[in-house]
Amino acid sequence: MKKKRNKRGWFRKHKTLTIVFIIIFIIILIILFSLLLASLPSINDVNRTKCQDGTYDGRCSKNKPSFCLNETLIKKASVCSCPYDHKVDGESCVKIQRCYDGTVFNECSSKKPDFCDNGILQPDASRCGCGFRKTAFGDRCYYTHSLKAYLDPDLSCDSVQTGTNYIRNSPVYNPYNQPVANVINLLCITKCSAEHYIFISAKCGYQNTVKCLCGEWAGD
Repeated sequence: MKKKRNKRGWFRKHKTLTIVFIIIFIIILIILFSLLLASLPSINDVNRTKCQDGTYDGRCSKNKPSFCLNETLIKKASVCSCPYDHKVDGESCVKIQRCYDGTVFNECSSKKPDFCDNGILQPDASRCGCGFRKTAFGDRCYYTHSLKAYLDPDLSCDSVQTGTNYIRNSPVYNPYNQPVANVINLLCITKCSAEHYIFISAKCGYQNTVKCLCGEWAGD
């Protein structure tokens, strides 16, 4: 004959586990009951007046920043906040203005050195800086590398103020891959690639040598 299982013995053996399951079950019931209560209107809400869009008096409407006050919808952004892509302006909300790339008005773009100037992206390296391995010249950024250069024999470092920029700080466009000659007495030994710039901003250095830069415009 088969022995009957002793249910009481099983519960005694697994007493701790049984208690844990009971507690978890009670917690789940409490959570479900709380969610049910939250979804139902309160006793006060049943008798509370509403605005035309169904918002209860004294509450924010789903259409931000509207607030229901005495059955009238008013703008109250300080309490109800603003919808996405809008910002608080007093108690109203105004759309955040952006340039075509998403940059907020009067802020720097993620694409340096662009600056959103009232809806127009303008290069502004002095304000927004340049990215990695780029050099700012004026408002624009350039990929650059150094080139050796020397002074015209008619001009030596002794005849200029040592350690100062005696050459103007501006790029000279060199579309035909020609060496820069007779440009404020500066000659670059190495030619730049076609469609690159020669930068003639330099200082006097060792043995009358100066540096010029060959770079590619990193704009647009």
